[in-house]
Amino acid sequence: MTKQKRAISISSELDATIGLLAMRHGMNYSEFVETRLREIPEMADEIKRLRALPDLPPMIKGDSKEFLKRSPREVAGKKAKKIAA
Repeated sequence: MTKQKRAISISSELDATIGLLAMRHGMNYSEFVETRLREIPEMADEIKRLRALPDLPPMIKGDSKEFLKRSPREVAGKKAKKIAA
């Protein structure tokens, strides 16, 4: 799983329910939420569609390690070349 941080607001009832279910499944909170979100058919379809697009940055396609290997200048340079071409 990637280590992206995002803050969301949810009700205390939903927070408690997620925490309880995560514990029952032997998962931490974030792992449980990500796993369950990926099981939603609409999410799974969109993930497949995004991964199939040719020009998305590796970070969006789920390959954060590859993305992090490149320097910001290298990423900016590749984008600038594409725009100029």
